[in-house]
Formats: sequence, C-alpha cells, structure tokens
Amino acid sequence: MPSTTAALVGLWDCCLEYNRTYMALRNFSEATRRGYASDLRLFIRYLSEERAVNAVQAVEKIHVHEYFAELDRRGRAGVTRARNLAAVKSFFGYLEDAGVIERSPAKAIPRPKQEVREPRVLTEDQYVRLRAACADHPRERALIELFLQTGLRLSEVASLTLGDLQLPPPRSVGAVSVHGKGRKRRTVSLNWKALTRCERICATGRLRQPPPSSSPEPVDGLRRARSKGLSRGI
Repeated sequence: MPSTTAALVGLWDCCLEYNRTYMALRNFSEATRRGYASDLRLFIRYLSEERAVNAVQAVEKIHVHEYFAELDRRGRAGVTRARNLAAVKSFFGYLEDAGVIERSPAKAIPRPKQEVREPRVLTEDQYVRLRAACADHPRERALIELFLQTGLRLSEVASLTLGDLQLPPPRSVGAVSVHGKGRKRRTVSLNWKALTRCERICATGRLRQPPPSSSPEPVDGLRRARSKGLSRGI
C-alpha cells in the first residue's frame, strides 16, 4: 500500500491499485468487486472527460456532488446511486488511509434516498405455466420448486451442489445451505414440495458436484426451463 503522494497520483493508477490490493484485503465478494470496479470506471471517466480531472489530489467535493447530480439527470435509481456512492467512498477512504490524499472528498456526503417498490410476484396462472414448462424434466422442476418455495436468488441457486442439500428421513423438514450476499451463509428450510423434487433428482444422480473450472450445472437447466416458459407466454 503506497505511503507517499508521489507513488500514486493518477486516478486510473490508483483505481487499479485499489482493485488489486484493497478489495482483496477487505475480502469483498466477487459481485461487490465487479460492481465497485464498474462504478469507479464510470466515475473516473466522468472526471477525466467532463471535468479534466486526472489526479486524485485534484478531486474536490464539488466534483463528487456534480457527478451524482449528473446520475440523477440520467434517471439512475436511488439504489444505483447509493451503490455508486459506496464505491466512491470506499475508494477515497482507501486513498486517505494510504496517505495518498489528506481527506476524502466523498466524506460526509449523504446516501441517496432509495425508492420503495412493491415486490413483483407471479400470478396463479404464471405459477401453473412455469411448472408445466418443466414438468418432464426432473432437475429443472426441482430448481423451479426451489425458487417458488424458498425465494432464493438466482446466484444462490446457481451455486448449489448436492453437498448443500440436507435431505431428512420421511415426514421431516429438509434444508439447504446457501451462500448469500456478502459471503454470508444461511440455512433455508425446504417444505415438502421442494423436498420431494430434490429427493427425486438425488435418487437419479442427475445433479452432481460441478468441476471447479465450469459453471454450476443447475443454472444451465434453469435457463432451459426459463426459455421454455417464456416461449409459452410466462
């Protein structure tokens, strides 16, 4: 980590060093690393192209205010701007801690208010058609039941393997161990509908531990089921 202002002066150089060292130090999840890196690239490009600012020492609080005002004019949602601000604050906080700048220009900038949206849910007709779309494919049906009965995220289901399933004796409650956001792990109960489908694919051996170099097998089945559902008007 640099300790002098001469070591890292350019915004792009600082951004690369931040991505390479600080994100690893903080053990950010892969999703957070991708999101922050993308947000910072847009921010630095704005400073360079719109404000002719290319050095970290030249960035002032007004530049940060102007950037987020521009995001607002572009119609970016509050949740998007909040994540952008988190990335910018983390970046300049790293530079301040490293002694590259004396004070973060993003310090004390309030978090944008986020919109409250009603959750989207399937209608009963969509629910029925989604199941029908994968009725002849046990693995895909099990994946769909996991979604319907547990509300897991796509990324969470895509990373599941057989070792994550806890299949109990008959008439008992099952569970699945899930890797969630922020590298947090939690256990989600499986009701009899999801449990029955998972037991069937385990019995047939159609769901296996994916090799480290490939994408988890379940997501491919999910894409096929989703494509069939969409072709039927779901």
